[in-house]
Amino acid sequence: MKTTSRNRTGIVLGIVIALAVPVISLVVASLWEAGILSLEPNGAFVQALQATALWEIGLGPIGMVIIGRAARFTRAEWFLWAILEVPSLLVIWFVSVAFLGGLAGEPF
Repeated sequence: MKTTSRNRTGIVLGIVIALAVPVISLVVASLWEAGILSLEPNGAFVQALQATALWEIGLGPIGMVIIGRAARFTRAEWFLWAILEVPSLLVIWFVSVAFLGGLAGEPF
């Protein structure tokens, strides 16, 4: 079955929603560690970025559902998707929160 443009758009949208918060945190933390960004550890920007990390609890599953709906998963595929994607998403989220928090001096 060919994937239509609409299906691809839904899959890309789901990926963006599911990974937006951790990817932004990882990019900012990497730039901060490399010295490209100069941020205050207790500054407003870092605190706001750390606060948005909790959004991933809602955005991750929403993105996963959008991907599954766009790909038209069967029940078995939904089961496998959940088994594979939930731990992966949690690891990415944990690494991004720990990396940014570690640079700010408060990993958790």
